[in-house]
Amino acid sequence: MRRSPEAVIDANVLVYDTFSDSVYHESAAALLDRLEPGTCRSW
Repeated sequence: MRRSPEAVIDANVLVYDTFSDSVYHESAAALLDRLEPGTCRSW
């Protein structure tokens, strides 16, 4: 059985995506937008 691809996201990416006034916001948002649904699991 083939496993789905998985990704580990650094917490900083999530923080930068949250704060639109961050200089890294656009980059973080673009990175998260490229992930396919189900790529990251939460626990």
